[in-house]
Amino acid sequence: DYIYRPVRSIADASVAGHATNVIAGMAVGMESVMYPSVIMCISILSSYFLGRTSGLQDQHGQANGGLFGTAVATMGMLST
Repeated sequence: DYIYRPVRSIADASVAGHATNVIAGMAVGMESVMYPSVIMCISILSSYFLGRTSGLQDQHGQANGGLFGTAVATMGMLST
């Protein structure tokens, strides 16, 4: 039979009925998206704080290096 845990868990849920099959499938789908989402959040937050340490300021003296760091990191993630 199947050796992969997600396949086995969905197959076991299929025995109980349609609703449990849908719920188990959505749970497996959300598990597969969790780690990339956490990594993206950490990378955007770290780019903001690293950009803040750059010391960039606008004409009024307001620090906006964090926004610049986030913009650079976002463009880097989109281009790869």
